[in-house]
Amino acid sequence: QNVLFERISKELKQEVAGCIGLLGSSLSGQDIHGFFEWVFSNVNSAETDVKVFLSMALLEMLKQDEVPQRARDHIANVMANVHQMLEAAVAPNLLTVILD
Repeated sequence: QNVLFERISKELKQEVAGCIGLLGSSLSGQDIHGFFEWVFSNVNSAETDVKVFLSMALLEMLKQDEVPQRARDHIANVMANVHQMLEAAVAPNLLTVILD
């Protein structure tokens, strides 16, 4: 998490976001619930650039979960949180990631 808050290259942050998403896609049960809580609690309290990278991590997680569907029991909650993110998005780059 801390690396997303550091002043490092955008490319490195994108790679870290991808890794976080891959980690999230390997979780199940309560662990996956905790992953979503962690993502959305950090999204709600972070600056725009961190929100972008956390949204990228969420997107990667959901892409990887397409077939195993470990997150299916949490999708309603995820969509409600994404809806809130969309309503609160003020930066074009954040809006683009959320719409992906």
